[in-house]
Amino acid sequence: MSIKTVAADPLGFIIASILTTTLSFTAVTAEANDASRVPDWIRGSSDTLEMRLRGKIHDKDGQSVQAATVRISIKYNAQVLESLTPDVKDGGFEVWLPVNKHRWYSIVIDATCQDGSRAHEMIVRNQLRERVLNGVTLQAERPSRTVTFTLQHAGKRVAKANVRVRLDSGVELSAVADDDGVAEFTLLSHETISAVTAWSQNERIGGYQFSRKPMRDPTADSHTIDLFQCRPCPIVVTDIDGQPLSGVQLELNVATAPPEYNFIGTPDDVHLVTDDQGVAVYPYFPQIDAPYTYVDLHDEDWRRVEGTFEDDRFVLTVKKSVDRATVNGRVSGDDVFPGGFDVRLGTFQAEEEGRLEYVYAMTDPDGSFSVDALPDATYCVFVNDEQWVTPTIDLIPSQSDSQKQNALALNLIKGIPVRVRLTAGRDATPMQDVRVLFRSRHQFSWQENGEKRSGSLGPNSDGSTDDEGMVRMFVPPGELEVNAMSSDWRANQEIVVKPDAPNEIHLHRELDKAVAVRGTIVPWSDAVELKDASVQIGAIDGQSGDGFSVKTDSDGRFEFETKATKLAAVAFSDDKQFAGSVVIKDLEQPVQIQLYPTKSFRGQILDGQGQPVVSHPVRASIRVSDGSVFGSGFPTTFFPTTFFLPSIERVTDQQGRYRFDALPCKTEILVSTDPLDHAPNQFRSIDTIYLLPDDEREEVVTRLGATESATEQKTMAERFQITQRDCRLGNFRQMVILADHDDPTVKAFIDDALLDYSRQQKITSFMQLHVTPDDLDDPRNRKFAEQMKWPSVSEGAVFVCVYDVNGKELARSLFDAGDDQSVSAADEMIEQHAPDQQDAKLKWDKAFKSASETDRRVWIRTGQRYCGPCFRLSRWIDDHREVLEKDFVLVKIDDVRDRHGSEVAALLTLGRRVGVPFHAIFDAEGERITDSYGPIGNIGFMSGVEGKRHFGEMLQAACRNITPDEIQTLIQSLDD
Repeated sequence: MSIKTVAADPLGFIIASILTTTLSFTAVTAEANDASRVPDWIRGSSDTLEMRLRGKIHDKDGQSVQAATVRISIKYNAQVLESLTPDVKDGGFEVWLPVNKHRWYSIVIDATCQDGSRAHEMIVRNQLRERVLNGVTLQAERPSRTVTFTLQHAGKRVAKANVRVRLDSGVELSAVADDDGVAEFTLLSHETISAVTAWSQNERIGGYQFSRKPMRDPTADSHTIDLFQCRPCPIVVTDIDGQPLSGVQLELNVATAPPEYNFIGTPDDVHLVTDDQGVAVYPYFPQIDAPYTYVDLHDEDWRRVEGTFEDDRFVLTVKKSVDRATVNGRVSGDDVFPGGFDVRLGTFQAEEEGRLEYVYAMTDPDGSFSVDALPDATYCVFVNDEQWVTPTIDLIPSQSDSQKQNALALNLIKGIPVRVRLTAGRDATPMQDVRVLFRSRHQFSWQENGEKRSGSLGPNSDGSTDDEGMVRMFVPPGELEVNAMSSDWRANQEIVVKPDAPNEIHLHRELDKAVAVRGTIVPWSDAVELKDASVQIGAIDGQSGDGFSVKTDSDGRFEFETKATKLAAVAFSDDKQFAGSVVIKDLEQPVQIQLYPTKSFRGQILDGQGQPVVSHPVRASIRVSDGSVFGSGFPTTFFPTTFFLPSIERVTDQQGRYRFDALPCKTEILVSTDPLDHAPNQFRSIDTIYLLPDDEREEVVTRLGATESATEQKTMAERFQITQRDCRLGNFRQMVILADHDDPTVKAFIDDALLDYSRQQKITSFMQLHVTPDDLDDPRNRKFAEQMKWPSVSEGAVFVCVYDVNGKELARSLFDAGDDQSVSAADEMIEQHAPDQQDAKLKWDKAFKSASETDRRVWIRTGQRYCGPCFRLSRWIDDHREVLEKDFVLVKIDDVRDRHGSEVAALLTLGRRVGVPFHAIFDAEGERITDSYGPIGNIGFMSGVEGKRHFGEMLQAACRNITPDEIQTLIQSLDD
């Protein structure tokens, strides 16, 4: 048997990674790592492999504690897989841990002393070997802090309810509320609570995670838990044929609505197993608005296919688990004993769609290991350890078509030290006891459902900063992402680790203490009532999760305190007739929120046949940001860079119509709906709107589903000419590919040799026109192919023909998709016939010289090969070139292909991450007149009400020779 761990869901993986412990860096003796003999701390092999852990318990004075009990829990997330209770003798204990028996993530050691003092430590997989080598020392202390939770429901106290808290260390504590509905916990000085769950016998439940919105202060001594009334929720489990399944173990997880995803938790005594009808009933399903739910399967025989809510029940469709192949591997190293290392295999090709799967094993004394891997899946393979590393490899361990198994050979080397320093405030005070996550990144690709996909995985480890705000970790060379995570702050940076480089990172929090921010609302008119306006405030600096809701006084004033450096605020008058928003960047200056009259937005939803879609949900999401993009580039963000108000939901009437009222002006609003089949976690965008006080919007009609009459298929000649035009406008070469794409070997060759720009960068200089044998069944297409002298292709053959921008044939070749030499031959053709690289700086200089000579402006835009809106913009400009060139010298920069393209694009975009196409207009002296960054961001290709309106403003600001009537004609020519 091998040990496999599958991430429960995208959020579950994050939750699991948060359960960590402080690392201890102790030198490992040469004898302990002598590869020539088996040490006494490891025994057995494979499933029976055990590692001996020794520990000591000291009191606050460093003396051994004689009277204590120790409980060791082997866990996966919150699930306890096995508990061990070693004897304590002379202040020490010893235990043999079964390290390959379970699929485990952490080992929690909890020591309780006779005098009431206690200590604990959590060890995760990659830390275990070092703890075994060096032992653990637990510093026992008496609890010195009391934290209370007041339980209430509908404003009344709830007595005798059960309460469970989870500490940052992974330890869980339980208590029962007294007659006044108060539960009390005594904590050690360094302990903080990360999550709490409370439930009563009359089926009420409540709880939250402290780090998710609305955030709670983990240092506070008192908290309140609102308990929700519950109802029984049946969970029906069927196979893909609809047959009910009995005996399936489940866990239902419930959280607040997106985007908070604050998980409530599950009562201790709830264990779900389906009955003969395939039904398990969860008795504590909270009656809250739009809860986020997912079901975890605790059954290795089944895998999730789909989960949906139907008629107040959860229906889970599952399929049989795939038969896995046992594959063997070995870890070796010249200067280290190879046993007891944590080997991990990770793949994005999990049995459940969209999940990440890890397979774990600890190495035997000779360095060997075995795991059960999915056939034909590409895995990243590496050792995860505090001191030693291996180069990460990616491969397919088991191939089903040939029964071939690829050797998993990993060579141990000493890790490279990386040092991280955390400071805060003007005095750069060291930030102590802050968790820091180190994540190495190995980029790799794989084939899935005939398509090439890419991702990154690699070793990860974590530690906490010391008294100097420092933490050190040993990592492999290459890309490394470092994340610092305290209860109310996140920061991130990426570096490339090199053997002879300093490899140091400094992350600084600007504010170490909360500052007072004061503001006022500015009325639209004197008649606006200023008192009791609601102001919703949220941090958007990407590093803080601060959020506030305040009311204004009779003068329209409000105040709050924050440690965030940038915030957004939305204010509504008490009668919702006026509203406004603002981004707060300077906390020392008074904030002013200008109110405008609120507006309405109307729409109608039709299906593909033009019939009204009745009782269908439509949502409006109000958001405020300063243009920063969540999660793009590095450093990435953990907390928001955009502030969202809770979505407003409406349901369509019998005519498919809906209406939103009291929407703020000059604020971005996203309007969306569900697809017709209500597929989970999917939505259809209707529009992004930016209302103005004088706006009178027409009703927006949205069609869902396929239209009744499909657009007529274009002929091969038409497709060739369209592609040829795009090549001429963008300096590309057209590449005609004639082949049978249904042949897996042929498709794999085309994907790799002719489409994979990550392997052959110059592929981005070609536009591919795909022709299949089925296309040539049409007599018109067959005649065109004959005119072009394209041959018919036999099985396994791929015909390729390259044309220049004028349509002149440059080269043709017939490739054997099964020949290993064909890829290199295709590379030679691509290298030889790719167009010359253009120089963006030269284009920039020539444009401004021409503008100066002709008394015009320069309209310059960015574009890329795989950007549909970029081609739409190029075609539109080409269609209207005669009018546009009256005022503009027109220039296109390819920020990927052009020499100096990224440098010129940075000048154009002012360094903002705005996407493509982005365009700006300059005068002949190089002064910016206007650009495509409007109130809701970069408009790209000019479509929709907001896009056309901003583009009209750009033309009005820049045109001198183009007349107002011509401007209007240009705007009207734009398609949505």
